[in-house]
Amino acid sequence: MEPGFYIVDILPLRHTSGRPHHLEERFSTHDYAATTVDDARVKREAILEARRSKLAARASLARDVELRNRELTERKRYRLQNNLRVAERNRNGILERQRQQCRFAVEKAKEVARLQQIRRLAEKERQRSELERRLRITEQRRAKLLSVPKSKLLANNSGDKVITHRKFRRDASVRHEQWRKKYLDPIVESFLRSGISLEMAARMGFPALVRHLKSPELIGITSRLLGRMHKYAAKAGDGTAAVVDVEVVKAAEASRVFLSAYMLTAHPREILSEVGEPEQMADANSHLLDGIQALLASAKTMLNAFEQWLNQNPTEQTPQTLAEFDECWNTYYSLFEAWKSKDTEQLVTNMIAHYIEMGQLWESVRDRASSADWQQQLDEQRTQLRDRIAKVGGEAAMERLAEVERRINAAREALENRRRHDSVNPEIPPSPTPRPQAESRNNPVPSIPTVSPPTSPRIPSSPRLGSPSGTQFIASAEQLARLMSAYAPPGPMSNEQLAHEVVMDPDFKIERKRNEMEDRIRDIATKAFFDAMREDFENEEYSRWAPGLLGDIKERLLALAPPNSAIRTEINEVLDIELITQQIGKDVFDVRKCLAYVIATMRKLCAPIRDQVVNDLAKINDLPNSFQHILELLDLMNLDLVNFRLRVLRPYLKSTAIDYERTKFSEALRSGQTGLSRTRDWLKSAVKSLQDIAAQRNPENVDRPENRVRYEHVYNDALLSYLFSTTLIDRLNVPETLVLDVDRLASYQNEIQAITITAALLMLCKNFAAPDDPIRRDPASPALRRLRDKIFALLLRGDTTIDGLSLEIAATVSPSASLPPERQALIRSMVDKTISYKDTVYSLLSRRLQSVLRAHLQTGQFAKKETITSHGFEWVRKELEKLSGKIYVLAKHNREVYAQWYDQIIGEVMEEEATTRAST
Repeated sequence: MEPGFYIVDILPLRHTSGRPHHLEERFSTHDYAATTVDDARVKREAILEARRSKLAARASLARDVELRNRELTERKRYRLQNNLRVAERNRNGILERQRQQCRFAVEKAKEVARLQQIRRLAEKERQRSELERRLRITEQRRAKLLSVPKSKLLANNSGDKVITHRKFRRDASVRHEQWRKKYLDPIVESFLRSGISLEMAARMGFPALVRHLKSPELIGITSRLLGRMHKYAAKAGDGTAAVVDVEVVKAAEASRVFLSAYMLTAHPREILSEVGEPEQMADANSHLLDGIQALLASAKTMLNAFEQWLNQNPTEQTPQTLAEFDECWNTYYSLFEAWKSKDTEQLVTNMIAHYIEMGQLWESVRDRASSADWQQQLDEQRTQLRDRIAKVGGEAAMERLAEVERRINAAREALENRRRHDSVNPEIPPSPTPRPQAESRNNPVPSIPTVSPPTSPRIPSSPRLGSPSGTQFIASAEQLARLMSAYAPPGPMSNEQLAHEVVMDPDFKIERKRNEMEDRIRDIATKAFFDAMREDFENEEYSRWAPGLLGDIKERLLALAPPNSAIRTEINEVLDIELITQQIGKDVFDVRKCLAYVIATMRKLCAPIRDQVVNDLAKINDLPNSFQHILELLDLMNLDLVNFRLRVLRPYLKSTAIDYERTKFSEALRSGQTGLSRTRDWLKSAVKSLQDIAAQRNPENVDRPENRVRYEHVYNDALLSYLFSTTLIDRLNVPETLVLDVDRLASYQNEIQAITITAALLMLCKNFAAPDDPIRRDPASPALRRLRDKIFALLLRGDTTIDGLSLEIAATVSPSASLPPERQALIRSMVDKTISYKDTVYSLLSRRLQSVLRAHLQTGQFAKKETITSHGFEWVRKELEKLSGKIYVLAKHNREVYAQWYDQIIGEVMEEEATTRAST
């Protein structure tokens, strides 16, 4: 039996059955002989590829392991280095603390050693004093015994008496010494612990010294010390006290007088600051100055004697050692009381002037509807001021006040009677140098139509003259008008403009502004005038010129002299023009003697700064030149007086200037002298700009408070837009409400452009510098600081050129060598673009500067240093802060004055814009 298949004998059906299908699939139908070599090669390649893959995987694994090991090693190294740094820092900190501790220990040891040395020296001094005292007692006992006869010494009774007397004297001396140690030593030690001395007072500032001297503890210690010194000094001489008796002078008052010597000696300028005021110095004489100098010298001498006695162990000294201090104290106390009485008299004078001013204020407002409120307030302040006058000056001051009131009432009645009969002002004598009053008459700007008070207003020159209750005295517009009419400025300046300038500019002063043509014409006319005078004077013909000139000089001197003063009466008597005319007619007039009197009077009335010029007048021999220089100097003295009065008037103007300017502007509107057309256009553009910005930020038109345009933002934006415009600010385009500040606004516009240009050029310089140049790396580069100062100086000059600025920048960028021509041309091109406002950097800095100023106007605070630095203004921060402060003051004052018109215009413009937007 053959396995695997069967053979059928039927021929037509004979076929090989073959293998089953599942077995056939297991065997390949290809030729194995032909593919054996290929299969072997394929298998070999597969084996090699597998080995290569395995080797590559192992290599990759090895690299990963190596990388991980390396990273681990680096991390270990980093941790180790970090630990080393921390350890080093901790070590340095520990060493520094140890050094500090050692330093403190050494200083403490030195201090202890110093104190020990002081104690040893003190103990040695005490032992030496004790030994000297015993030696003196021994010497006295020996001298006493030598003066006693031997026969008496041998007698028992006499010996007992001598011994008893000696013992009694010794016991009394011991008791006196014990008493001094018990009562005087603690007081002296307490005074020394207070630390007050001449050296300490000189080191301390004046406010700190005042606070220290006003402490109740120091005043009490000083009172007790002076009292003990009084009792101690009473033992000397005949038993009367040499030091000022505490029964006559209260202890607290005496101690304050004594402690005031430290302030007088250490800070004489602060204590006697009022002595140097121009108006006071005009009436001051050499006796007053000599008294002040004597007071200062006596205070210093007295304190030196006191400290010398204090540092020489007072309890061990005899009462006679107080003799020097006794004499110095009496001299100082007498001079102090004399000076105090003069100061009290001046204080009473100022308070009386203030009292009279409040009475004049009531006269100006008594016809108003609100006069009842004014009357109550003024009555309270006048009552308080009257009480203070009585407290300071006593009955004499009250009698003086009553006398002044009587004189004012009489003068007021006389003035009213004179006004009924005569309303013509006297003419001013002609002069080659016109008087300020004459110039003010020709003033094209109308002044305040008011009547001057019966007596010239006396403005207190000291801030101490506020109301006793501490409430500030607020003057009315009428009072301000009276004061301004009394202090009328020379030259073409209205009272309104003058009041505005005094309030806005703390350093404002009136100066004569003349151009070159006016000076030339004036010099020619003056020369011709005095040449004609010289010919007559050489022939001793004075009748044509002297009366008019001396009359003009007299009027100017009277304008400088205080009212109701002795010097005013003397001027009227000596410079009597009618008498001078008669003397000239009789040929007995001494013109040089008259000019000598004029110069002496000017020396009394002028400010101290004019003393040398007045003294030089006496050296001029030519009479016409002497007259000319006298008239010119009197003009300057009048300006000095006007500027001083304006400086004193400034506190009063600050409280009333807003109402005064508002009233004057309202009157100008009603009379048609001015309008609000330019102001409306100015604010309208700002309203439209802010509404467009608000619409862009709020496209959904959601009505929220933060989306509304505020009135103050409109004003701030309008002011800044006007300042940052490239159009020159002048009187033709300025809004009507800013007319008084047109020159100031033009100056601010120039400063804004100068700051922006300087910041842009400094940024340009830093960009052109080399990467390693200190200009780039050093935030406080001296080269940039010098360049900033040069740029500001060049911009202030009118002849500055682009080439000059370019050369300065090139010299800063490359100080050692010249730049290539192409870089110089690039710098010049950038400077040209910056100056012409076409540069992108200039525009960017201008917008940033405007944002800084806007933030200051809205918040009232200048931007922080970080903000200024981030905006690129770190090099001009000081100038920017100063300018921002001035703009803020101007905006605040202007807004307060014209707020009612601004709000009305802004409201109307916003309604018009809202109507226009709604219709579209």
